[in-house]
Amino acid sequence: MEKAALVMLKERISGIMILDDNDNLVGLLSETDILRGFIAATGIQDGSYQYVIEMPDKPGSTTRVIDILRKKEARVLSILTSFSESTRGAKTVAIRISADEATAKELGDEINGLENYTIIFQGKDELHNLPSKNRQ
Repeated sequence: MEKAALVMLKERISGIMILDDNDNLVGLLSETDILRGFIAATGIQDGSYQYVIEMPDKPGSTTRVIDILRKKEARVLSILTSFSESTRGAKTVAIRISADEATAKELGDEINGLENYTIIFQGKDELHNLPSKNRQ
């Protein structure tokens, strides 16, 4: 899915033909399919809590956060890592979890207490008020 997205973006096309081993057309991968895959991979459709954390780019740094989540029995839905907008020697990690509101707040407080870990964003995915072309 990610490679298809890179090709589509680079070539400025909205779809890719899917061919079988005999070069017969068997389907089409569209931008909408890519978005569906992204939504499924992030877990946002489950109405989860998200933390975006800048942390040291060192082995085990993400594990420290996962250990906190495990201790509170939070269910991890997705983990995405980016280096593109992080400060030197750091990485930005977005973690989505399923947990009740009190647990989510406790987790945020505990993560914020880690040295050299900064929560950039913390919040619940509110999905009931999303914009819609059919909304009156």
